[in-house]
Amino acid sequence: MSDFLDDFEVKFTYHSKRRAFRVKAEDLKIKIDNKIYTVRDLSSVGLSFWLPSGQNITLQENQIISFTLFTENKDILEGEVRIVRKKTDYIACEFLNLTKKQEMLLDKLVLEEQKRRISEIKQKAKESEENNENT
Repeated sequence: MSDFLDDFEVKFTYHSKRRAFRVKAEDLKIKIDNKIYTVRDLSSVGLSFWLPSGQNITLQENQIISFTLFTENKDILEGEVRIVRKKTDYIACEFLNLTKKQEMLLDKLVLEEQKRRISEIKQKAKESEENNENT
């Protein structure tokens, strides 16, 4: 069996600049310099967060900043990110120097959110099917 696994190579072609799958992060917050922002989306390699309108934000592209990612109940991850994009309504960052444990935690967060979304989609499809049968 092990010979079989060594007999082939699979090449993947990517049509996107993205390096990892992103999920919306409705319940996550990020604290930077004692300011709290709502996380826009999250992946295993980075995140983005919403900027409050009308506030002067001094964060700049290529700046490295310390952060704490948290939910209502607890801190999830602390570390550093580099700002890779600053738009008028959000900032996108890449994680820096993650430990294996931190990488695994991010993978788990993204996977759990994917599972939750799939479950929601299946439930909505089931409800729609039941409604169609009853009409």
